[in-house]
Amino acid sequence: MTNRIKQGRALIDAFNARDFAIWQRELGEAFEASYPGLRSGGSMEAARQFNASFLPAFSDLSFEVRDAVEHADRVIYTWTARGTHDGPLATPGGTLPASGKRGTIDGVLITTIRDGRITREETYWNVPDLIAQIS
Repeated sequence: MTNRIKQGRALIDAFNARDFAIWQRELGEAFEASYPGLRSGGSMEAARQFNASFLPAFSDLSFEVRDAVEHADRVIYTWTARGTHDGPLATPGGTLPASGKRGTIDGVLITTIRDGRITREETYWNVPDLIAQIS
């Protein structure tokens, strides 16, 4: 695994460790995020709040990286996340109370690394599919 591939998966590693400091240490000052529900222009703090909202909703949330490809200043990861919806999940449409149901979702993380820092992250995953699984 190259250094760039290892560094770029900081968000995934932070979720698995339940410690977003791991991720924040790798971010550049001009970091920008684009996630489902937080598209283009998300700041570091907005990204942290968005991501942290999943931890109380899925106490056993875990991510598995299936593949990683490095191209120029980007690393592209395919991943599978699994967890039990055992806490409230805040969504743009309102808060979903815990259902006790397990969910599994596949997604993509695209990380841009410049000057040794993560400057941008984009994630793509099927939000309606997850909601259907845990409702």
